[in-house]
Amino acid sequence: MDDGFWNWFAGFWEGEGAVGVYKGKQVEICACQKVREPLDYIYENTGIGKVVLDTEKGTRIMWRWRTRSRPQILKIGRMLLPYLRFRRQEMNIVLATIQKMEEARRWNNWTNNELTFLKDNYDKIPPKEIVAQLPRHTYHAIYTKRKTLNLKGGKWLGRNGFS
Repeated sequence: MDDGFWNWFAGFWEGEGAVGVYKGKQVEICACQKVREPLDYIYENTGIGKVVLDTEKGTRIMWRWRTRSRPQILKIGRMLLPYLRFRRQEMNIVLATIQKMEEARRWNNWTNNELTFLKDNYDKIPPKEIVAQLPRHTYHAIYTKRKTLNLKGGKWLGRNGFS
């Protein structure tokens, strides 16, 4: 993709687009038009998102290019940033928020090995050792996971305490 496209897209998006985090976790970048062609041009040049007929606008025909994929928004937002003139701060805030959301998601995911270790050892070794063996997770996250797995026993004292 050349600078000409990104210059055009940045100007188009600053006038006709939106980006945001909604309801705390839903993310979207989009642009709307009565004519579909400019939106198809965005899709053809980026390979990101999709163009849909927006039925929320009542009787008016309105086309919308959008993506709700966090990795795609990060990618396209980073590509747009150098070309934005008026909405750079808005894009930076949304990209930083999405980055934090992605980092939190990675930290909250449990691997099969971690779950197996927790199930096998929750009542056999002290909580401090379990926490040491699962460094990606906090005491509270382990305690909460233990409860959701309905594991009983062990010397867990609650959210933040050790025995």
